Amino acid sequence: MRRGVRLRVIFSNGTQSNLLRLSLVRALYKDDAGRRISDADAGPLFGETLGPDDIESGTIYVLRSLSNHPFVAEHRELIHKIGVTGGKGETRIAGANKDATYLLADVEVIATYKLHNLNRTRTENLFHHLFSTAQIDLTISDRFGNPVNPRSGSWCHCMSMTSP
Repeated sequence: MRRGVRLRVIFSNGTQSNLLRLSLVRALYKDDAGRRISDADAGPLFGETLGPDDIESGTIYVLRSLSNHPFVAEHRELIHKIGVTGGKGETRIAGANKDATYLLADVEVIATYKLHNLNRTRTENLFHHLFSTAQIDLTISDRFGNPVNPRSGSWCHCMSMTSP
């Protein structure tokens, strides 16, 4: 076991910490309510059924661009846009081919996930932070030939995703 390993810990109240792994282990053993998941096949972290107090707060969507920009076309299976919306995903991507956020191209919906009891903005900001090292820096031309840079943090060059 390597010593001094740090973990990125995000608590339920949104507080974040770069905690030493051994500090977390000690805290879990001291806390009677602390839980450790040691079985990799223990099932999902979150339940599949909603409780009576659960409130839908949005939808996470994962998109693939259908742009024919050379870089996007070459890496299509690896480039995704991960975002969060409070409305319907279909409404959010309507007119994608006219919006620089979507690389001025139609998009394919790879996956959607319902959010419950979570702040949409914080969730999306967390995604942008998690994938910050994989964000692509791309310039595309609009219909008049003017260079356009899609919003920072929108598209990332990451793993291949499949529908659930």
